[in-house]
Amino acid sequence: MFEVYFESHKEAVTFCQRLFKYDKHCKINWKESDLIKIEVINLVDNHQKKLGKAMTDVFIFHREMNWIKYTIKHCFYYQNKEEILRIIELTQSIIVGGNSNFSEIAKNNKPRTVLLNLFETYSNELIIHFDSIINFRFQSYRNDLIDVVGLAIDEFKREEEYQTFVESLRKFIMIKEPKYSTVHVTQGHDFTFYRSDGSPFSTLELKTIINGAPLYIVGLDEEELNLTPLLAMIPEEIIIYGNHPSEAKTLTIINIFQEKVKFKPLKSFPYPIYSKSE
Repeated sequence: MFEVYFESHKEAVTFCQRLFKYDKHCKINWKESDLIKIEVINLVDNHQKKLGKAMTDVFIFHREMNWIKYTIKHCFYYQNKEEILRIIELTQSIIVGGNSNFSEIAKNNKPRTVLLNLFETYSNELIIHFDSIINFRFQSYRNDLIDVVGLAIDEFKREEEYQTFVESLRKFIMIKEPKYSTVHVTQGHDFTFYRSDGSPFSTLELKTIINGAPLYIVGLDEEELNLTPLLAMIPEEIIIYGNHPSEAKTLTIINIFQEKVKFKPLKSFPYPIYSKSE
């Protein structure tokens, strides 16, 4: 028999629910006074893992969000509610690892793995105090969480910089006269650009167009041949053809030119596909 103590009624209920999920044959006796005492009986095979997973779930359901929020506010001194909410979202994406963009960022920071290991380690004792583990054994988890929140804040700052960059380019194209009616674009490692009659722009032509526009004002590299040509052309309409609407370069074009951009599948491209040459 194992005794697990909780200070919170809700956390005790969640613990029982999760433990039953991991072992439907275990028996639980509930005794409530100043502390909630959960007597766990008939939990034999892999008892450490089952108890550890159940307590880990309790922490994730009831405390993780507050710990993240506390870290953002008191370790990194953010107070704006919208900024805090966005950093929480990014932190959770890194922790869960569901976003492939964060897989490399998070590979050495696994707070939930640390969390599970901690609870499994102390689940070998016959008497377990949930809050005592959190209050006195959580330094390694706390350090990992601070690191992950820091990574999330770095990503948040990059997002802010990106939005500022996009907004400056929107203002730039608003004050410029369009030089082309429609420009067709096909996706690839680099974009390929076509005139409205289907004839492709060569790399030399693109560089000539770019050199005639004051793009240094917005800090763009003249050698960049994906976004820069469109900013020099200022088309009235941009039609992008491809099979990856969420591809990064494509999203940037859509964010900047907004309603001027249409995205169509590559099979809808009305002209012969062109292989770039100088």
